[in-house]
Amino acid sequence: MSERVISPPYIEITLPVEGMTCASCVARIERNLGKQKGVLETRVNLATAQANVRFDPRVIIRDDMVQVIEKTGFTVPDLSVDAPPVSAFFEDETGDYRPRFWLAFVFTLPVFVLSMAHGALDFPNVNVFLLVLTTPVVFWCGWPFFRGAWRVGRHGGSDMNTLVAVGVSAAYFFSVYSMFQPMVLHGVGNHHTQVYFEAAAVIITLLLLGRWMEAKGKRKTGDAIRGLMDLAPPVSFVLKREGVVEIPSNQLQVGDVVLLKPGSRIPADGMVVEGEAVVDESSLTGEPIPVDKFIGQALRAGTILINGGLKMVATQVGEMTTLQQIIRLTREAQGRKAPIQRLADQIAAFFVPVVMSIATVTFVIWYLIGPAPAIHTALLVAVSVLIISCPCALGLATPAAVMAGTGWAARKGILFRGGDVLEKLHEAKTLVVDKTGTLTLGKPTVTSVIASENYSDEGVLSLLASAEQLSEHPLAKAVQKAAVERGLTLTLPSAFTNEAGGGIEAYVNGKRITAGRADWLTTKGVSFPASLPHTPFAQSRIEVAIDGIWAGVVLLNDPVRPESPHVIQKLKQTGIHVVMASGDAPEVVADVARKLKIDTFYGAVSPMDKARIVSEWQQKTGVVAMIGDGINDAPALATADVGIVVQLGTDVAKEAAGVTLLNPDLQTLFMAFTISAETMKVIRQNLFFAFVYNIIGIPLAAGVFYPIFGILLNPMIGSAAMALSSVSVLSNSLRLAKMKKQTITTNHRIHEIANPN
Repeated sequence: MSERVISPPYIEITLPVEGMTCASCVARIERNLGKQKGVLETRVNLATAQANVRFDPRVIIRDDMVQVIEKTGFTVPDLSVDAPPVSAFFEDETGDYRPRFWLAFVFTLPVFVLSMAHGALDFPNVNVFLLVLTTPVVFWCGWPFFRGAWRVGRHGGSDMNTLVAVGVSAAYFFSVYSMFQPMVLHGVGNHHTQVYFEAAAVIITLLLLGRWMEAKGKRKTGDAIRGLMDLAPPVSFVLKREGVVEIPSNQLQVGDVVLLKPGSRIPADGMVVEGEAVVDESSLTGEPIPVDKFIGQALRAGTILINGGLKMVATQVGEMTTLQQIIRLTREAQGRKAPIQRLADQIAAFFVPVVMSIATVTFVIWYLIGPAPAIHTALLVAVSVLIISCPCALGLATPAAVMAGTGWAARKGILFRGGDVLEKLHEAKTLVVDKTGTLTLGKPTVTSVIASENYSDEGVLSLLASAEQLSEHPLAKAVQKAAVERGLTLTLPSAFTNEAGGGIEAYVNGKRITAGRADWLTTKGVSFPASLPHTPFAQSRIEVAIDGIWAGVVLLNDPVRPESPHVIQKLKQTGIHVVMASGDAPEVVADVARKLKIDTFYGAVSPMDKARIVSEWQQKTGVVAMIGDGINDAPALATADVGIVVQLGTDVAKEAAGVTLLNPDLQTLFMAFTISAETMKVIRQNLFFAFVYNIIGIPLAAGVFYPIFGILLNPMIGSAAMALSSVSVLSNSLRLAKMKKQTITTNHRIHEIANPN
């Protein structure tokens, strides 16, 4: 008996994480989870407040991982299955920071005015007044910073909250000590005490403003997915024995008959069983033109019935609907990191301890050689170093952009599997394109049937259509449609087999039907006449053999998509080399290539040949993307660096794809490349800003430029800069959600194409 090999049951789960504020938090969670036996991969996302963990459930369980996260200093809330895919904590954070900020602002304003007056507005016991106003600002308004610092500090860690807590505490308690012990620091008889209550209060106020704006920005980056979630109606009207019953949409069952009225949103995927209507599917596909729906037509959850009334049978409900799958895929995409983020992650792992060390060394140096009073200057400089350093911007630079980009793409019917796919697509130099259903409409029509002298045209078409009933290929559908239109009777085949890229074989009424490419039929032992019928122009051919003898040929024509020439031209203008590979006849492929001005093309290729072509171009030009829509394309899609499938792709094809286009219109292909390029541009801008900010800000705060320019940074300015850095990164990322739409006219309708600001 041969030994059976069983693959390990690795699974991946997403855990919500509360309390993360910066890249250092992300690095610590990833590091501690990664140390656990049985954990294969950990990806923590600051923007979505989630941790994606791939693990072996035989070695480690969820409770163990939750315990590790909590020991690191963070919490994992117990969310229900129906929790939103984008962190719900952003809303809570916004509500928490708003009142704290406004109270801090009201109390800090007089503290700031009195302190900046430099004694002109002093009155008896002014320092006590400042202390009374500053204390609630520091300890109530600033409580989130102290709580966060304690949460990680008790487990031996540090993060941005640690820097804030230490800096503010130093300014506050030094001021208290200086106020009550003036003789210690200033000598007997000197009653003017220098305090820094304004520094502590202003730092807290500005950082709260930054956190509030940051929370609002995070929430906005998730607006696209939130909008998708809102597409599902809360209630549905279902036909029961007792009549029409209103039930919550999440209680719909497969087979329920749902009544749809004008203006209503469709609650589940289903099929029309009664009525005619016009449906707006733009919320899922990005296609602005409404679609007519009638009996037998498919409906998708989240789309809108514009006019007319329908009865629909639910075929997919709950998590199985197209809408929920879009949300799930986008959620997964936002949890996958772009490779460009690795450098930021590596720096974040030791960022805070290094900053603490720099602040300590800076304090000592300024205390020893700084101008009098040395301790005051040393304190201000050290606090400035702690406050100005910002790991937040590093942590948000990539995930905020990926979240905004993938969310916006999802609203336009483009699904990216993650930030890694976004980056790879941007790097693609070559695009390998399938012909049928991608460059062409995928709706071929039978133009003629040429039978041998032993069979009639109708007889050949009837037998072929019968044999093709179990095939999903567009040519098979066209043959069946032609047979039905001619009133031919079809018989269900038996012993059906399908060889991808070759053809089909089946038995119909006891006769063995073999159909497909001529060279493939030859390998099946089919005998051909000395010469085959020639066609007046390039057309797809299905050679048909009955019981091993050639019986005729069915000719088909699949029109080129009206938008294909323009899209191919735009892709070539952006520097992408387009290669067409098709299993169709070489003369048909050459004809399409000529119409679309594609210089490199391959005809009569098998699925493995397509994969080989992709590999060859990877060696020639580097990163290669492949777009297709059928099972024949699955090997090539898996071989390509980025696989792209269109709406009608099979499940096998979708599994191999990094990008899914819900709209077969090729304009979405160009839009996917545009979104990829713009997202990577924003990520690079964010990382550049985050790195340059810290590279310049920390030395400036440490007083490195003081001997040359006489510049020392006030801690209040440092806190404003720290708050601005995170808000700037988020604002820059949100530009992706505001990309302008420019309409371009083709010969059949108006298309929308993405163009950046």
